[in-house]
Amino acid sequence: MSRVTLHRVERGEASVTVGAWLNVLDALGLALDMGAAPQPVTGWQTRAPQHAPGASLAPVPALTVAVAHYPQLQTLAWSIPGATVLTAQEAFGLYERNWRHLDRTAMEEAERELLAHLVATVGRGQLLV
Repeated sequence: MSRVTLHRVERGEASVTVGAWLNVLDALGLALDMGAAPQPVTGWQTRAPQHAPGASLAPVPALTVAVAHYPQLQTLAWSIPGATVLTAQEAFGLYERNWRHLDRTAMEEAERELLAHLVATVGRGQLLV
């Protein structure tokens, strides 16, 4: 692989071929998992992430959010094709980046609770808007 191609991969350019990406993954000892997409969940729930065998990290619950259950989040997620389930970081990022487009007066109580939970956990108590 040329240095130019590697530099394009590092910058995340769209012009890089899939083969180049796979070569970089292989060189890093990583693999691309093309398994089934995550199934939609109702509301939000926590799940324990999988760690490599022998990893010293304690499992920290990861939050998944079903977009359809939160009308304001669903409005903000219009630009993400096929977004049915988001991670906590993705949902928090959408709220934070698009705060000016959010109709806070139309937010239902469940969505307010979700947002408060996301701010407390993902945002560490801060919503940068």
